[in-house]
Amino acid sequence: MSSCLSSLPALLAAAVMLAVAAAPAMAEQRIDYAMTVDGTIDYNRADDDGGATAQHDERIDFHTHVPKLSFFGEYLEATAPALGTATLVHGSYTVQGDTGGYGCGDHSLRDVTGGGYESVTQAGRSVISIRTVDSFIVSVGGCPGGLGNWDYPFTSGGMPVGTGIFDGVVMLPHDRIGDGSMTFPLSGAVSGGECPNAHFNTALCSLTWDATVTFTRTGEEEMDGEFEPVPITPGPTPPPAAAEEDDLLVPSAPQAKLAKSLGAASLPFTCASACTGTLTATARGTRLARKAFDAESGESRVKLRFDRADRRAIRRAGKVKLTLAATVGGEATKESVVLRVPR
Repeated sequence: MSSCLSSLPALLAAAVMLAVAAAPAMAEQRIDYAMTVDGTIDYNRADDDGGATAQHDERIDFHTHVPKLSFFGEYLEATAPALGTATLVHGSYTVQGDTGGYGCGDHSLRDVTGGGYESVTQAGRSVISIRTVDSFIVSVGGCPGGLGNWDYPFTSGGMPVGTGIFDGVVMLPHDRIGDGSMTFPLSGAVSGGECPNAHFNTALCSLTWDATVTFTRTGEEEMDGEFEPVPITPGPTPPPAAAEEDDLLVPSAPQAKLAKSLGAASLPFTCASACTGTLTATARGTRLARKAFDAESGESRVKLRFDRADRRAIRRAGKVKLTLAATVGGEATKESVVLRVPR
């Protein structure tokens, strides 16, 4: 407690200087923290192709650790990378059909990538965007009948920190800088078309996560005035102007096609550089088929196939909306095309 009180004059002095100066002033004191993020991910997906249903459930515990973050006055600087681990707690994949069912008994986790963090200093607080975990792969095997193994990737998709499915925000008041320990809850959820690995046969899908972020004070040092902190700054964000986004991803609406049978639709597009993303079809706000793609720079085409329920929904609506969402050169963009039912 005495060390916290003794640091207040220096912190208040730094705050006054920052309020007056046009640029960040040199810090008089550095306070170091270690940051840990511990949490659990629950993934549940149900698929229905008309003849059989499949239920896929996964529970994963994750731990992300940043050995050193430093506050220079009110400014937070990144001084060490994030390290991440994860453990598969529970995995289940079962299929039920008219003639019975089966389950796949082998589930494993690999290629875990730790999270990340960025910070913006505002009046009275630091807004810290935290990626609790970046990516991992769940492998499923041990299925009967010679069915081979397959992988389910879970990833933030190259999105800037603060916009991914595993991202949350901590508002850290500046008057707490110097506390021995600070704890903040984080949580997130996605469902439907935003749910990882959902496809046109997916009936229900959800991914939820809960985490606890802990800052533990590890040290401090009085500065000699010769060090100016370099605060963490936000990552790149998508261009605000539609014209700039069009340069990244250009769907060819005149060449988009909806089959007369309503069994398929295709959309040509051009990416300014190598891109990944999804093409999703909707009718009256209901999500139908969805397909992921990986494309090189230049012209490409994605084709969707529609089942009986999809065709019925398109026929009732009289049209189908194709939404192309992609990450191009690290920037996210989205374009839509509406195709009407042929007469």
